[in-house]
Amino acid sequence: MSRPPLEWHDGQPYSSQYGDVYFSRDSGLDETRHVFLQHNQLAERWSHLPSGAHFVIGETGFGTGLNLLAAWQLWRQVAPTDAHLHFVSGEAWPLSLAELQQAHAAWPELAELAATLHAVWHDLAPGFHRLHLDAHVSLTLLIGDINQTLPELEAQVDAWFLDGFSPARNPEMWNPALYAQLARLAAPACTLATFTSAGHVRRGLQEAGFEVARAPGHGRKREMLAGQRLQPGSQHALQHYRPVSGTPREAIVLGGGMAGCAAAWSLARRGWRVTLLEQHPGLAQEASGNAAGVLYARLAPKMGPLAQLILAGLQYSQRIMAPLLGWDGERASRCGVLQLAFDVDEAERIQQLAALDLPTSLLQPVDAATASTLAGVSMSQGGLFFPQAGWVHPPALCQALTTHPLISVHCSQSITQLQQHEQGWQVHSASGEQWQAPVLVLANAHHARQWQPCLPIRTLKGQVSYLPATVASQSLRTVVCAEGYVAPARQGLHALGATFEPHASDTAVTHAGHLDNLHTLRQLHPGLHAALDGPGWQARLAGGQNLAGLGGRAAFRAVCPDYSPLIGPLADLDAVITPRRLGQPLLQPGEAALPALPGLFATLAHGTRGLITAPLAGEVLAAYLNHEPSPLPRAQRLTVHPARFPIPPQPIRKKG
Repeated sequence: MSRPPLEWHDGQPYSSQYGDVYFSRDSGLDETRHVFLQHNQLAERWSHLPSGAHFVIGETGFGTGLNLLAAWQLWRQVAPTDAHLHFVSGEAWPLSLAELQQAHAAWPELAELAATLHAVWHDLAPGFHRLHLDAHVSLTLLIGDINQTLPELEAQVDAWFLDGFSPARNPEMWNPALYAQLARLAAPACTLATFTSAGHVRRGLQEAGFEVARAPGHGRKREMLAGQRLQPGSQHALQHYRPVSGTPREAIVLGGGMAGCAAAWSLARRGWRVTLLEQHPGLAQEASGNAAGVLYARLAPKMGPLAQLILAGLQYSQRIMAPLLGWDGERASRCGVLQLAFDVDEAERIQQLAALDLPTSLLQPVDAATASTLAGVSMSQGGLFFPQAGWVHPPALCQALTTHPLISVHCSQSITQLQQHEQGWQVHSASGEQWQAPVLVLANAHHARQWQPCLPIRTLKGQVSYLPATVASQSLRTVVCAEGYVAPARQGLHALGATFEPHASDTAVTHAGHLDNLHTLRQLHPGLHAALDGPGWQARLAGGQNLAGLGGRAAFRAVCPDYSPLIGPLADLDAVITPRRLGQPLLQPGEAALPALPGLFATLAHGTRGLITAPLAGEVLAAYLNHEPSPLPRAQRLTVHPARFPIPPQPIRKKG
């Protein structure tokens, strides 16, 4: 992610890498309005949008974000108040927050919108990033070479902004493969506009299927290009699952943990009326009920699709915590997380991650001295520090996510029956109540197997322990983790854990679980183990003595065999599996051929990463159910697709 620093020429950002300015010297804002807003006919198109509509802008170079700010300003002026704007933009070299702020100072009329963007702008790792700008406007940034990121995008774009450094300065971007991607992603009647009038660009767009013509340019630029594609591009997979037009935007979510609350929040933000049903008396009563969940990611240096998903989820969760919880130190704390290099293999992993050149505001290698300063306690080894991470009180987050006025929460609901019918799904409870909606989301962890027995979910028990803070332990300032973790005190208690018990059959809090956590703490940091009276607690646990002050809780985590979550539509396996003889092969159908159960979706098996993957999963489900781009590259979306596992054979039925 390293790039040459910006140069500033008369207050304008200038790229020494490409030898070009970021926006017109005459009037960057006026040129944006002329080229991209006017020649995509956005004012007229937006003023005629129906209520609740979604509109997608695609852009090939984010730069300073000027085009976004100008489009957002116009959207506020003319679009229906309940419509949704999705701005998708590629950027190989994102500016820092300070650089954005300096560039935006040139346009005082955009100051309010720019400040909103600044509030959610952090240094971004390569990949896809979803940023919420207001209740109806979102930005999806594709960080990396656009020739690599755009083929992974699944969307239907209504208007293209072909921006970026000029074709003469950046010829690698302006190529036939890019134009083919623009055509693939084009919605019906998609328009495009660009500042350049280069002949090879015009011809390349025409060959890709766009009708393109020269138009008067802005200022000293005599000409520009504008056009449209009358034929839509190829359909992407998410379109197969969208409800029929005119269907009420209503959904039922089963499960009031992190996954269910996040899904409800993402849908409610799009205007969906959501009924959330929880079997317990309150939200976050199972795996989402711990006092302090750690917001961090243990990354693999090879950065395959799962590692990329975890990294994207971490950054998304970090962005939404401030508006939801405020990092107030009671419900959440951005205290940082320190992963220790506790052995040779871990030290090598951290060294390999450091070599990826990810933003230092996201993660940074530290030596023992720096680790000691950050943590507030002496460290014998260094590690990897996540400065934007910390701990979160999951029940508080679930409560914050469900305060949206379109979410109705019903607790103490024991569900006895799910029925599919022409209008969608009907849910019955033991108390005789019933609910109906076109969409049903299973977000109830391993309990979902009651309704979908073929789901490849198993349970892992995890127990956390709560130890009273001491004078010595109060100096701990960050979460410290290795094979376990210990968090700074919250309400006078340190959370530490958690156990990993794949064969447990109940969720009782046990002495053995406490002893396991204390042993992990001693391995993690002998000094904190001593400061928290670890030896004393171990002796009392072993002797069955008074344990007043020691707390804990245990729950089952739902996981899949590959430890990736299940996010997306559920398949109608009865339409695929038929009785057959032993040894008859079962062909695994591709995604397009796999029959879905209309309106049935899942966000399940988040395991130990619920704080990281569940919030982003809500955005994935919203993309399936609305006319909007996927927040994940295609490879990552397929990594978590519920139908990624081979379909299990149906048991042979004996003739009766």
